[in-house]
Amino acid sequence: MDTNPYNIPPVTEMQAPEFKDFAKEMVDYISNYLENIRDRRVLPTVQPGYLRPLIPDEAPQQPEKWEDVMADVERVIMPGVTHWHSPKFHAYFPTANSYPAIVADMLSGAIACIGFTWIASPACTELEVVMLDWLGKMLELPNEFLACSGGQGGGVIQGTASEATLVALLGAKAKTMKRVKEEHPDWDDHTIVSKLVGYTSNQSHSSVERAGLLGGVKLRGLKADENLKLRGETLEKAIKEDLAAGLIPFYVVATLGTTNTCAFDRLDEIGPVANQYNVWVHVDAAYAGSAFICPEYRYLMKGIETADSFNFNPHKWMLVNFDCSAMWLKEPYWIVNAFNVDPLYLKHDMQGSAPDYRHWQIPLGRRFRALKLWFVLRLYGVDNLQAHIRRHCGFAKQFEALCCADDRFEIFGEVQMGLVCFKLKGSNELNEALLKRINGRGNIHLVPSKVNDVYFLRMAVCSRFTESSDIDYSWKEVSAAADELLAEQKKTDMANMDINEFREFGRAAIDFVADYLENIRDRDVLPSVEPGYLHDMLPGQLQDEPEDWKTIMEDFKRCILPGLTHWQSPHFHAFYPSQTSYSSIVGETLAAGLGVVGFSWICSPVCTELEVIMMNWLGQLLNLPKSFLNCDAGNGGGIIQGSASESILVAVLAAREQAVRRLRVQHPDLTEAEIRGRMVAYTSDQSNSAVEKAGILGAIKMRLLPADETSILRGSTFIQAVEEDVANGLFPVVCVATLGTTGTCAYDNLAEIGPYCNEHNIWLHIDAAYAGAALCLPEYTHIMKGAEMADSLNFNLHKWMFVNFDCCAMWFKDAGSVTKSFSVDRIYLQHQFQGHSKAPDYRHWQIQLGRRFRSLKVWITLRTMGAEKIRELIRFHIRLANRFEEYVRTDDRFEVVCSTLALVCFRLKGEDAQSKQLLDNITKRKKIFMIPATYQGKFIIRFMICGIDPQMHDIEYAWDEVRTQADLLLGVDQNRNQLELDCTKQTPVEPKQYEKSSEIGKITESLTGILISNEKGQ
Repeated sequence: MDTNPYNIPPVTEMQAPEFKDFAKEMVDYISNYLENIRDRRVLPTVQPGYLRPLIPDEAPQQPEKWEDVMADVERVIMPGVTHWHSPKFHAYFPTANSYPAIVADMLSGAIACIGFTWIASPACTELEVVMLDWLGKMLELPNEFLACSGGQGGGVIQGTASEATLVALLGAKAKTMKRVKEEHPDWDDHTIVSKLVGYTSNQSHSSVERAGLLGGVKLRGLKADENLKLRGETLEKAIKEDLAAGLIPFYVVATLGTTNTCAFDRLDEIGPVANQYNVWVHVDAAYAGSAFICPEYRYLMKGIETADSFNFNPHKWMLVNFDCSAMWLKEPYWIVNAFNVDPLYLKHDMQGSAPDYRHWQIPLGRRFRALKLWFVLRLYGVDNLQAHIRRHCGFAKQFEALCCADDRFEIFGEVQMGLVCFKLKGSNELNEALLKRINGRGNIHLVPSKVNDVYFLRMAVCSRFTESSDIDYSWKEVSAAADELLAEQKKTDMANMDINEFREFGRAAIDFVADYLENIRDRDVLPSVEPGYLHDMLPGQLQDEPEDWKTIMEDFKRCILPGLTHWQSPHFHAFYPSQTSYSSIVGETLAAGLGVVGFSWICSPVCTELEVIMMNWLGQLLNLPKSFLNCDAGNGGGIIQGSASESILVAVLAAREQAVRRLRVQHPDLTEAEIRGRMVAYTSDQSNSAVEKAGILGAIKMRLLPADETSILRGSTFIQAVEEDVANGLFPVVCVATLGTTGTCAYDNLAEIGPYCNEHNIWLHIDAAYAGAALCLPEYTHIMKGAEMADSLNFNLHKWMFVNFDCCAMWFKDAGSVTKSFSVDRIYLQHQFQGHSKAPDYRHWQIQLGRRFRSLKVWITLRTMGAEKIRELIRFHIRLANRFEEYVRTDDRFEVVCSTLALVCFRLKGEDAQSKQLLDNITKRKKIFMIPATYQGKFIIRFMICGIDPQMHDIEYAWDEVRTQADLLLGVDQNRNQLELDCTKQTPVEPKQYEKSSEIGKITESLTGILISNEKGQ
């Protein structure tokens, strides 16, 4: 039998043995890097734009050897790295890093599941629930916050504290609006929103102010007392003033451990006041929260029982790599109800029995962050984590004592944890000069802050490798710089796992990953667990002593693997691909080892520089208009967001703020609240749920316009809707067009929509999350006709370009329109290269502050695969889908509804009930996994090519499963009802061995020589 009738060319890519060599080399490199990090200059000496001459202008056409990529890590990447884990790095606050977390990130990258619902991978949700209970107990949070209490509360891992603050604000907003609507049923949403007012200290983090901007509400910065704490009486006075002015207080953020000085707001005073006035209390303990695992610091969280939500960052001080921000809510249903957009393709049988964390956060997709938390907590144990915190606090006291012993210096504020704020006695200018001299020497790195017009330096103990001698060294650097400056004026590891254990653990994890992916076909694609399965398999709380890594790996196999939905299996055909590659896993591991957080250029120049160039490589690969690229003379540029959900929200918010600025000039008689109340956005009723959610989060009415009979949004429909709204006095602001809808992969007609958007000042955003990858194929460039008229565009590399989650490429024609909307610029985030054309500060381009070094895995993947191999793989996936389509067409019981790219939508002819039952029966057997959608009012089944290495025999396997289950369902009509009930009890009918399957063989022979176009109807 001819198993390759279409002459599909083979694709050369990295295989498991090569991955093992590459990954083990990378583990050794990371080990050596961290072991010798003291020997590196903490700050790089590069200038903006240093990276561009070091690498080609475009991605390679052919794959490169991994050895060449490895050599370029030291030549290209390391000169631009700011070494955040050096004991000489004392800027910002710590960003955690540990060997167990690095290994967990590698494993998470290999599993590459996206746990937005329980069924998407039960272990992701289950482990997160248990880990948040463990953490909550370690902090002694009130039981009302814990899922294990049996109440309404629960925890979730957000990416950053910025996201947690915004989520809490939006939950508070939803809760208050519901209450006010009941009290004032004649008030509309925008009347209520215009009256909402929130509160925070003028010492709180910039992300709190930014949450107010993003949430479209007023946020008052209240003056802290002489000790830089927000007091209850100050809050109550502000609330009474606002109530008297007809405003509605709804939200207050209390900070436990401010960024400037690590001051603690008086939660015990703020909480009762807020509770009295129905104001939601959110506690931001991003840095200091880790210290609450130590009993001696818990007095600083007195009053926590009055809070509605609480967050802290394990990725700051608890040895869990970025990103990992723990958040708890007493009543999470306010968040769930506010964010709930529930299309058919995301529903599952267990809804309501387990949390679907997509409703608890801004984006849809989620990384398996709980895994690294589990590894770290078990491999350290509570005692060691407490010792780590106490050790850092002791080092801070050591630095404080050295400072106090030098009468030229003085301490600013109180040293309570791992931060010392100090200054030379004298002017602000003198201290600015001191900081410039210290950082210019490059041996240690500090950042400043300014409170009440007093400029001071911040010395944070950041590295887990810090020893007492490092504190002495840092003080000598400060003192020497002061000596030089003042003389001129006169003239004029607490790591529990050692390096060898990390090498052993890392290599064992690499072998496991390689074996897992190589043999993934042998596993049922869906797990056989029920909600809550993990609860009884893990202890109720973390033990005090560390555990052996081998025990944890065994527990991973025993507890976690049974609850995984295997997204990389070739038998996974649901949703869209979440494709990983061996190269990307290695890149993820290296990024975890470096552990840098690149929110500004100076934070680690290479993070920004490589991202700029990779976005240009990708833009050229996709044949985007040059106006989107940073290398063009215009204002364009690209950024890697975490997900398409975030990209769409950023576009909607940027469009909203740009429109507000324009409309306030055009309509000076209208208030800003009136303008916002009249704004309207547009998208197809076939667009992803993330678009509708962006409208909810951005407080803009999102009109879902009916697509045509082929699921395409047409220009005439859009224009009619806009003209209706303009006639009714509304302001059209943004249109989100989709290239590759979730249901059927339809393409909205950009050529019809774009000109009208441009003519009428309507921001046009293109969501090409899945289909965007196909733009690298010349035969598919026609689908982006009209893209030159867009203002922004996104596609997910983590869907179909072999870079593991989370990695969404986004471009803007005018990046300034975004930075104007999101810019909150505290002194501790400023640097000398701000505004440089070659040094964008990406924190102004996104929702959160912190950023992972995602461009590293993009660079490694693009180089080791090459553009031509990427094109070959995408074409191969399309041909696999074509093969499945032809199998469906040979069976007259079925009909193909539509087929685009690597997606085939089909159904049984007749009533929807039959197709629903067929899909249900297939899902219960767990051999393949597909999901439903609706098309022209009919229930359809989506078959998508996914997995790390799908082959033609996997398509035959899938079709044999579909055909066999259809036989069982339709074969005996009189026993049909009983058959449906007993489906899962029958002896499984395994798909046949394909070389022996006469029926599959006949079908294959009948297809030989048939040329199938990549796009039906061309």
